[in-house]
Amino acid sequence: MLKNTNPYNNDSDNIYAYPPNFSFFLVPLALLNFGVSKYCLALLNIVSILSIVWISCLTVVKRSPENGRLKCLLLASFIIGNPFTAHNVWMGQTSLILLASMMGAWHFSHQNRWLLTGILLGISSFKPQLSLLLFVWFFLERNWKILVTSLVTFFLMSYYPLITQGPIEMMRLWINDGLGSYLTVDVNVLGSQHVVGVSSMLNSAGIDVPSLKVVGVLLTVLLWVFRKQFRPYDILGILFGISLTFVSGHDYDYICLIPLIASLLSYTEDRPNLWLWLPSLIFLLIVPQRFIRILSIPVLNHWRTLVVFALGILVILSSLYHSKLEESEQNLVL
Repeated sequence: MLKNTNPYNNDSDNIYAYPPNFSFFLVPLALLNFGVSKYCLALLNIVSILSIVWISCLTVVKRSPENGRLKCLLLASFIIGNPFTAHNVWMGQTSLILLASMMGAWHFSHQNRWLLTGILLGISSFKPQLSLLLFVWFFLERNWKILVTSLVTFFLMSYYPLITQGPIEMMRLWINDGLGSYLTVDVNVLGSQHVVGVSSMLNSAGIDVPSLKVVGVLLTVLLWVFRKQFRPYDILGILFGISLTFVSGHDYDYICLIPLIASLLSYTEDRPNLWLWLPSLIFLLIVPQRFIRILSIPVLNHWRTLVVFALGILVILSSLYHSKLEESEQNLVL
């Protein structure tokens, strides 16, 4: 990229497919030597982890006033110590940065800080397969200020390819060469043990199905239609559950289930039976894949898809129950 060449024209196995705005991170790192840039990326991931812990604890303490601090410590321990966090930091992946920006966007949107929300949403667009549904949500909300700010942020972050290639060419190269090459690599095709979701699980079982991204979008629309029956802080976790079940993702992207797990942890305040479900599902989620892979049954490598589905259903049911309970209490007061 720094040599003014097509960054997506790569004959090696290391396919680059990030959209142009990711150059905001890559260009400064590329100006440094590899050793320094490696530690800078690790530092960026550590800052993201701290941001995720901070926002998660704010939510949990607010929703569980009695045991909020204890739950915050439990959640922080899981965020820092779970294997998906370790994989992201060790591999130099970017899912932690994505999660921090999306959680920040959702958090500040409920404080009516549209400018900061739009900037963080624009940053999250460097992983469109995971941020797509949040964009759909704000579009359904017709929150144009946030969406326009995110669009401006996208182009400001794309400063280098904008200067060297121009807006049309940079988008064409990304879509044709970047995404085109990315989707042909073995570890990115449906059925791969590292590609998550229902489509990948079914393809690994020999059932040839297309991508179910449209289903994910339709479920988001359905969730928005009935949004008043859910508690607002549960929505982001549910959107991540839908993304990782029907849209796209890799196994290290399961770190994005933190908001879903935080919601369930909050509901243990009033529903003690969740203490049976939550640890069991988390254990199933973090079981090392290598222990399952030795069975040589490809479809079993996708057991986590069912775990994510179960987590999502539990949060949906809990949110509906407490939303109706709050509504009933308000009616009694009136």
